[in-house]
Amino acid sequence: MQPIVLFSIPTRYLFMTSAFIRKIAILLAVLLFAAHFKVAADAKDKLDKLMKFYVVHGHFNGTVLIVRKGGTVLTKGYGYQDIEKKIPNDERTIFQVGGLSMLFTAELMLLLDSQGKLGLDKKVSKYLPDFPNGDRITIRHLLTQTSGLYDYTSDAAVMGDGTKSLALDSLMSIIKSKPLSFEPGEKYQFTNTNFAVLGYIVETITKWNLEDQIKTKIFQVCGMYHSGFDFVNMKNEHKAKGYTADAGGVLKKATIIDSSLSYGGGDAYTTADDLQKWHKALMSYVLMPQDWQDVGYVPLKYEHAWGWDIQHLFGKKFLEQGGVISGFSSYIVRQLSDDVLVVLLQNRTAPIAESKVIAHNIVRCLYDANYKLPVADNMAAEQEADARAEEKAIARQDEEDSIATAERKAHPLIVAEPKKIIEKPEPYVPFIGEYVTDPVFSVLITHMGAALYAQATSQDIILLQPDSSNPLLYKADGGKTVEFVKDEQGTISKLIYRYSGKQKEAIKTIKR
Repeated sequence: MQPIVLFSIPTRYLFMTSAFIRKIAILLAVLLFAAHFKVAADAKDKLDKLMKFYVVHGHFNGTVLIVRKGGTVLTKGYGYQDIEKKIPNDERTIFQVGGLSMLFTAELMLLLDSQGKLGLDKKVSKYLPDFPNGDRITIRHLLTQTSGLYDYTSDAAVMGDGTKSLALDSLMSIIKSKPLSFEPGEKYQFTNTNFAVLGYIVETITKWNLEDQIKTKIFQVCGMYHSGFDFVNMKNEHKAKGYTADAGGVLKKATIIDSSLSYGGGDAYTTADDLQKWHKALMSYVLMPQDWQDVGYVPLKYEHAWGWDIQHLFGKKFLEQGGVISGFSSYIVRQLSDDVLVVLLQNRTAPIAESKVIAHNIVRCLYDANYKLPVADNMAAEQEADARAEEKAIARQDEEDSIATAERKAHPLIVAEPKKIIEKPEPYVPFIGEYVTDPVFSVLITHMGAALYAQATSQDIILLQPDSSNPLLYKADGGKTVEFVKDEQGTISKLIYRYSGKQKEAIKTIKR
């Protein structure tokens, strides 16, 4: 029996139909791309208008970086890096970041915890036996700003005019000499004192300078080559001058605070581009495995995690932190599932609450297609609304904690911790550090895993290969060599860097 054919299409028409479909597919792809491009362009234009609104009303002078789904939506400078010389801010401008520095200290704390060297609920006295009230204050109290420790930054006798250096031991002596402001865990008080003590604990455990550790274990690993400490003495053409507005709103040059006075939680400087690199490294779990990195985003108290504040907007969890220090202010927002990053860096003293309003309106612009740009300056009202919301959240948290504490006493739970990270030997540790020849040239030695790297001022980072006949000699492409030199005690004290027919001898200043 012959099969019944309802209809047939000649072969030549089949080819024509396929070609037609391909054309339609290409046309649709072009239209979709054009539509996507228009949406992206519209978003950029809307965000730019929002930032210009804040500039006009005297609420912003700096650089903004906005990323969504890993792609840059807007990166732009507003106002001047140097008002006197009319040098504009841009994505390369280097700013002090105040409280954002806490994020780097907290990351080191988390790394130590992952290695079993630190305990969230361990007493401070375990690490600093002579610390007053150390048997009542825990690491958790310090991280969540609930320790009750004296706020030394509000003491004019300690801070002076902000320009004089203060030794770490002297700072700790001052903190130890003051009584508690309240019982640990009883209240929330944002102060750099907590992170100064955390930094001191890190140094006590590791026997390694805190700032040098952050440079080596975070900045260098993430490729944050324009980030560091000691802003006062840093020399770079992109370094911003700090300003504070007078009573009439005119920006005047501000006093730059010596980094020793903001140790542990306010002493870093960076760029918008470097903070994007930091974000990418955290998203890719470069610094530690995901199960441990994610621990850093779990609220500990009052929606405060390991350096991060937790906010819930549009049904999503956002990670935030703000900072302010004389002449500068900053704010960062991250949303992990959407790969969103908002960075606000200003060379203008501004309250954290003000930066928070700007950052949240940027988020609304990203997530709410119907968001209307402001037409009137309601900054004061918006800050007040945020403050009331935070007060209610703290009260609600206190009530929930009270209920949860009673429940835990009645029904104890055993919660499994992530697997501890086993530390691997670091064969290159003696070489790690910064070697300086003069104020404008240095060689930074760092390592990633089992590889040793060098980066000289204004030069690309290079991989160093060990010489088979000399354990202190390392070679790199292009005929470059680095030879380490020991002192009489057998400690690496300097290096000899040979490149392009030149030779520079550099003294080790940052030591492991």
